[in-house]
Amino acid sequence: DVPIATITLVMPGGDATDPLEKAGLAGMAADLADNGTTSRSASEIAARLESLGAGIGITSGPDGVYASVTAPLANLEAAGEVLVDVVRNANYPAEEVERERQRALDGFSATMNDPGSLAALVTTRVLYGDAPYGRVGNMTSMAAITREDLLKHRQTWWMPARAKLVISGGIASDEARRLSEALFGSWLSDAPVPALVRDAAGEPNKARTIVIDMPDAGQAALVAGVRTIARGDDDFYPLWLANTVLGSGSNGRLFEEVRTKRGLAYGAYSSLGQSRDAALLTARAQTKNETADEVVKVFFEQFIRLRETPISEDSLQKRRLFLAGRIARSLETSGGFNGQVANLMLRGIAPREAFAIAERISQVSPDEAVAKAQKYLDPERASLVVGGEAREFLKELKALRGAVEVIPVSELDLGSSELRKPAEEVAAI
Repeated sequence: DVPIATITLVMPGGDATDPLEKAGLAGMAADLADNGTTSRSASEIAARLESLGAGIGITSGPDGVYASVTAPLANLEAAGEVLVDVVRNANYPAEEVERERQRALDGFSATMNDPGSLAALVTTRVLYGDAPYGRVGNMTSMAAITREDLLKHRQTWWMPARAKLVISGGIASDEARRLSEALFGSWLSDAPVPALVRDAAGEPNKARTIVIDMPDAGQAALVAGVRTIARGDDDFYPLWLANTVLGSGSNGRLFEEVRTKRGLAYGAYSSLGQSRDAALLTARAQTKNETADEVVKVFFEQFIRLRETPISEDSLQKRRLFLAGRIARSLETSGGFNGQVANLMLRGIAPREAFAIAERISQVSPDEAVAKAQKYLDPERASLVVGGEAREFLKELKALRGAVEVIPVSELDLGSSELRKPAEEVAAI
């Protein structure tokens, strides 16, 4: 009954296809795709979409790319033509590439002064190493990406062989089929179909405790994380609920202990990633430098509590309703629906699973949630990253964690799994 619809093209590949030395390539290719094609400039694309009341979004994630357009039904085909042009013919004008590169480099410069953003990136590198999921864009890799790299990436990975379409909204299914054929029916390619990335998470690394020493940081940021499972694993739903008890929202145990009871931070949360291979479960917070060790202690106490203390049925039911309500709300819009379905498809899961999530959650018992916490949320397997003024908490952190690696922020290298710049480069600083 709503005269708006969304078309989403789902293409496998994504950030996991980046070469280590050019991490950030897939994301840059997605970000710049609507900045010019062989027949339209960036301003012409923007003007055409505005005249149609439409919007385009192209996003690269670990497992693939989503290219979407949302428009009033009367203009959907015309807006879809712009989407097709962008996907098939993005030509990455040199001036746009340089502008985006400078924006990215400026962003990384800001990140190097932001404990929270930096701790998150370091955590990804620590837990995945040089495996495909561990390749995060950095100053060196972004500077190395060329226009030719972007074109080659699009031509290699944005191809029809494995692409899938999701169309939803106020459109009849027969019209959706006609529209998909009209827009994409002539999209053919003789190029070799690239092999999908396998074992994107790589082998587990040993747990590490790393401090990024940032002498001018006003606060310390903490991230504690473990590697877990793929989205399609049978353990996913029980672990998802266990994580929700731990730290999803202001009703999570982390928030209650860190913020409500102790006033150590404005908030403390945890999240479970969703990916085709092993995802991360991370807990995070920002606090005063001098109380960083207290928050670390709370994190691991709550990990242990979740593993050792039964969850009441009433408490778990509240978390079921929280998750089910969030999913239901996202399915109420065409963009939200397409996002849910696209995520499932990229993880090798049937689209209909989007409508089964509430039922799957309802079948998880308190004992199952605790069992999965016991299986995956082991403090001995957890890595910890703290970014902040090390002298304020290092002694106490060593007492809690034993061996601690301290890396001055000036010596940090996100391109290396060791996270340190070469000795000769450090000596030149």
